[in-house]
Amino acid sequence: MESVQFQEFLRTTLMTEAAKQGVAISAVPVIPTGDKNPRIERLQPPVKAGLIRFNAAHVTLIDQLQQWPNADHDDGPDALDMLVDSDGDLLSDMLREKLCQRIVDYNLPGAAVPAVVRQRPKNEKAAAEARLAKAGSAEATDKAIRAAVSAAATFEDDAVARACIVSFDITDRLSDKTIAALVAGRQAFASGVGRPEATDPFLVADPADPSLAASRLKKNGA
Repeated sequence: MESVQFQEFLRTTLMTEAAKQGVAISAVPVIPTGDKNPRIERLQPPVKAGLIRFNAAHVTLIDQLQQWPNADHDDGPDALDMLVDSDGDLLSDMLREKLCQRIVDYNLPGAAVPAVVRQRPKNEKAAAEARLAKAGSAEATDKAIRAAVSAAATFEDDAVARACIVSFDITDRLSDKTIAALVAGRQAFASGVGRPEATDPFLVADPADPSLAASRLKKNGA
């Protein structure tokens, strides 16, 4: 799945929700290797040579290809290019695992098999957009956690407050130690609503006690 802008948020959300339902899916992030238009243009030679074939049932894809670059949407051609590009990576892996391995085994048994790597230009723009999307997703999660802990501050009983925080379904990646720290510091979160710079426990917590540090929110096996 493309890993830029909203698609990255969609990818992580899709995997999270699938896991909750006991469904294992593999949504591998893919960062495009260049601007969209040149990537779509490079499909022309393999299509003309008959290396890429189409199913007549793929009406939308074929229509977008025929109308490009004047079509209302170009998601189909864009996805097709990334699919072809990924297939090239697969062929590179097969070349190393099959042909190169046989050559080495015949000439130099036991020697290391050389790597087969496809060189491609980096897409700095897409990489930056992916980082921005991840940062936005992390910020949204952070705000949701703050809201959940603030809501839990209305309960005096620690067990009830913990149940309240966990009920928001945003603590799956938090360790028990971190959740316990959030429960203990829930009043500080509540008092900081509207004034995060002044009373945010993430910012004013004792540096020697990193239990509330944002960098420790993810599970680390503790």
